[in-house]
Amino acid sequence: EEEYNPNLHHLLTKSIKTVEANIQYLSHLGIKKLNTVLLRVNPRTKRKKIAWVMRELFDYHRQPVRNKRETIKKAYALVRDKPSLLIKSISSLEKEKQDLAQLAMKYK
Repeated sequence: EEEYNPNLHHLLTKSIKTVEANIQYLSHLGIKKLNTVLLRVNPRTKRKKIAWVMRELFDYHRQPVRNKRETIKKAYALVRDKPSLLIKSISSLEKEKQDLAQLAMKYK
């Protein structure tokens, strides 16, 4: 008998359109390695977390207009290399902010 997997169960209860939207969004970000945990988080929540990364780790709002596009690319590169950022809650990201800021320095 197979073991119960809550992530898989949750994924199977999502609509096909939601799963497809998740796959498209992750593909757009360049994330190739998909897992059920990443697919559980809806695209809107992922966008909020990317916005947090841009604001808190890359000072997006302080960037001159000419640098904003590059800042977005760098934030996406960080998320692409560390997709677990999309799974964690904002409060967890806040707690790890200092370590994440150090990691983000490699992308600046």
